[in-house]
Amino acid sequence: MSQFPFKKKDLKPFTFYRWTLRYGKTLILTGNITTPESAPSAVLSLAAMPLNSTALSVSWDAPSKPNGIIKHYNISYRHNTYKSCKGGYKSNNASKGQVETKETFVVLNNLLAYSEYSVGVAAYTVAYGKNASITEDTLELDIPQVRPEPGKRSVETNKEYVEFYWSPPKDCTAIKGSIKGYDVTLIGLSPWARTTQIMPVVQQKEQEQFARFEKLIPYTQYLASVFVRSPKNLTNPALPYSVNFTTLPDGK
Repeated sequence: MSQFPFKKKDLKPFTFYRWTLRYGKTLILTGNITTPESAPSAVLSLAAMPLNSTALSVSWDAPSKPNGIIKHYNISYRHNTYKSCKGGYKSNNASKGQVETKETFVVLNNLLAYSEYSVGVAAYTVAYGKNASITEDTLELDIPQVRPEPGKRSVETNKEYVEFYWSPPKDCTAIKGSIKGYDVTLIGLSPWARTTQIMPVVQQKEQEQFARFEKLIPYTQYLASVFVRSPKNLTNPALPYSVNFTTLPDGK
């Protein structure tokens, strides 16, 4: 060094250094210095897992190069798509947010069921470090929250059988789960036919679904109802699609 001020580049952030000043072989000054903090590197081992249909657990390790004292972590999340919406991208821009924590884990609550989310985590010292990101899905609902919808046809009946038609739920954002099939019930309403039949129906590839009941009583009133069935074989009794009909009289 031949003049002041003296600049030394390429020092590491938030690092302790010891310096000395000599004139020839004579020691003039000595001292210590710690370089300023700067933005940390990205967090490590970012992972996420679903806890239930509306919550994700997110965890990570501290950055390998904190470059300072980590004050907190910022966790951002956003809804990417409803998994029930096939063949089209549908996101909910209202389901997003940010959380701050001093821990290396967080639980994100009040999410949408059966959906893909993007989650990002960044450490903060005096500035934010690089954002690490991951995607994860929430679980589907155990009990369906949608009802089947009317088909192009309703019922076709004669005196002894009925074919009952319906369509799958059309609003894919409301399904919040996969449909395993349907449970169809047929209840006799006339005083001489107080019976109940239940028929499980597998989800068919065709848009219009149907069930056929035979050996019915002529000129009798029935109530046909269909319920969405989840992969856990659960239905929601409060959400049927129902049709009343009367079989034809004898001789028709």
